[in-house]
Amino acid sequence: MNYIKLIFIGFLLTIPTSIFAADISVSSPGTVVSGETITLTIAVNNVTDLFSTAFYIQYDPAVISFVSAQKGTFLEQGGGTTTLLTSANNGVLIVGYSRQAVGGVSTGVNGSGNIMTLTFNALSNGTSNITFLNNSLCSSVGFVCTEIPASWSNTTVTVSESGAIADITAPSIPANLSATAISTSQINLSWSPSTDSTGVTGYRIYRNGAQLTTTTGTSYSNTGLSPLTLYIYTVSAYDEAGNDSSQSTSASATTQAQAQTQTITDGTAPIISSFSIPSTSTSLAVTVSSFTATDTQGVTGYKITETSSAPVSSDTGWSSTAPTTYVFTNAGSKNLYAWAKDSAGNISTGVQASVLITLPTTTPTQTTSNNNTPTPVTTQQNTIITNTNTAPAQSNTGTQTITTIPSNTTAQPTLMAGCSFGFAFSITTGKPCGSTTTTSMGGTTPASPTISSSASATATYLFSNERPIIYGMKNSNDVRELQKILQKEGLLGGASPVDGSFFLDTKNAVIKFQQKYGIFPAEGFVGPITKKKINELYGGTAITSTPAPTTTLSSFFFSRSLTIGSRGEDVQKLQQILNVDPSTKIAQTGAGSPGNETTYFGPATQNAVIRYQQKYGITPSIGFVGPLTRNKLNGN
Repeated sequence: MNYIKLIFIGFLLTIPTSIFAADISVSSPGTVVSGETITLTIAVNNVTDLFSTAFYIQYDPAVISFVSAQKGTFLEQGGGTTTLLTSANNGVLIVGYSRQAVGGVSTGVNGSGNIMTLTFNALSNGTSNITFLNNSLCSSVGFVCTEIPASWSNTTVTVSESGAIADITAPSIPANLSATAISTSQINLSWSPSTDSTGVTGYRIYRNGAQLTTTTGTSYSNTGLSPLTLYIYTVSAYDEAGNDSSQSTSASATTQAQAQTQTITDGTAPIISSFSIPSTSTSLAVTVSSFTATDTQGVTGYKITETSSAPVSSDTGWSSTAPTTYVFTNAGSKNLYAWAKDSAGNISTGVQASVLITLPTTTPTQTTSNNNTPTPVTTQQNTIITNTNTAPAQSNTGTQTITTIPSNTTAQPTLMAGCSFGFAFSITTGKPCGSTTTTSMGGTTPASPTISSSASATATYLFSNERPIIYGMKNSNDVRELQKILQKEGLLGGASPVDGSFFLDTKNAVIKFQQKYGIFPAEGFVGPITKKKINELYGGTAITSTPAPTTTLSSFFFSRSLTIGSRGEDVQKLQQILNVDPSTKIAQTGAGSPGNETTYFGPATQNAVIRYQQKYGITPSIGFVGPLTRNKLNGN
């Protein structure tokens, strides 16, 4: 149902009255609902001798439509006849309103009042401005219009959908905008939130005068910027009705400068701050008391040599940690040189330290069959390994008997390199020592001395500090006796052979032995402390080894290389050998397991070959059965 909404709002003067004699205003209807009738009242204030008016009013015909104009009360004062004419076309309304002369006399009216009312229909959602374009107020003087100066106030009409009140109020302007450059390509913005009668929907962000983006929060990170560049930002707020606030006060920031990349060449070698060893030693294994080095970029390698020639960074033998022991091959006055390197390959200046190695002296005594006083044969600088200990399992004494040389001759042993009287194995080669010979002062060569043991004696073994036992040794009697002891300790499995070869299984067993008896460091190196402990435990005891499982098939010879994809009888024989040892077994069940060997060389066989190669020190351990692996499989 249509109804008339009459609202009259007088506008404050915006122009001084000393310039304008009258004020013209139009009422504001505020917000109306589509379909309502709108009434606008045009009023005058402080006018003198107003006789007629002519108004040219512009409006939006899509939002409102003109209906009619009605006379007001102001020009009707004093009686007489008045005329009101209207014309509306394309959003422009022309209204003329005039008094007529009475008795041939034209008179105007003075004061303030309503001149007329205008009626419109609200058509559709939107806002229409009511604007005075060209207006005239005429006095009664003369036959033509004598204009009365006046000021004019316009208004707007807002039409909303039925049942709703349109929001025409913009949010408050965002305050406290700040901009902070945090990198060469990013500036962070933040501001205080705006307020709005219906709620702020979002914010528009402007960069250098152009809208950049919108956001719903009160912060934003602008990325992808250029280094060392100034950027200026403003922010405005908007609500759901599309009302926008004015833009905020600007904030600016300059992105950071691009960092200059500089390649620094490391030309500074490490410096060895300390390197010391004992001045004397009774063992070929000499403890390194201290070895420290520093470098601007960090030390990456340490090395000890017996030569003063500087090594190169690509040499073998560099260690990532400083060595704690160095093993010489023979006694005497020795020099050691410590070196350090860095990641750039710079080598430090060598630092020298000296040691005098004197091995213990033991003079063996001869025991003659006629109980004569024994005479020394020679003086040795090494410990005699075979000994006259009493075998605990026998009732008789296992005494070593040496046949004496006649008194008119002097015995002069002739021995292998690294051998000495009483040595079963060379301290330099680890191989069995040869028999001795003697020469006569008179030029005759008497019979060689014979060494024998009584039938009731039990052979025993002592470890000497003169012979180092290290990783990689092969066919060594020291290693073989060590493996027997490790087996007896339960640290070296029966599947590992007592073959005199010092590889991974033996090293791991040594580490367990050292840990068991509190020998530090437990690194698998058999030095003086480890040997002393072994001699304490087993120096007078005969040790027998546990036979290792057979790992070769005497009836088969491997003649070709084998790898992934190989097929044949030799693959099946290979699987049978690998399955004998639990540590190299191909599979527990199914194809390839014991009793289910196949003629195909697959990934499971390859993995078992890798374990076999690692166990026996065959490198590279990659699962390829080449000449070295075939040699081991063939029992060599």
